[in-house]
Amino acid sequence: MLKAGLAVGQASGMSLAVFAGSAQLAAAPLMAQDASLAVVLITALIINLRFIIYAAALAPHLRGVSRVQKLALGYLSGDISFVVCMQRVASEPGRTHASAFLYGAAGANWLAWQVSSFAGIFLASFIPASWGLDFAGTLALTALAIPLVRSAPT
Repeated sequence: MLKAGLAVGQASGMSLAVFAGSAQLAAAPLMAQDASLAVVLITALIINLRFIIYAAALAPHLRGVSRVQKLALGYLSGDISFVVCMQRVASEPGRTHASAFLYGAAGANWLAWQVSSFAGIFLASFIPASWGLDFAGTLALTALAIPLVRSAPT
């Protein structure tokens, strides 16, 4: 994000406010090229539309959870925490309090993201510019995909 022209404070704020790596990776080059705010926001919105599907899949398991808690889970939840929670719910159909499990998975994921993000923000000056954001995107997608590969069809 710093290589895209953001100051340390802006990059830190973006990491806290936009807990969506794919949106950050898409927005950073747009911001570096001085794209309009509308283009950046629409791009991030389109990329994150998958969270509507996540919300629909989680809805039956979050009945009885307050609106405030659902908003907090919506902010904290990411791809990995969604997958982990859905795997747990599928393996234990009678499980109650899926929201507690999701809070744990999403909270751990959020914390790991923020620690890694802040480390990246403060260590960015040591990464060669030639590696670029494409390299970071490739690493992020690889890190997401490898743990999910458990069978030949996958």
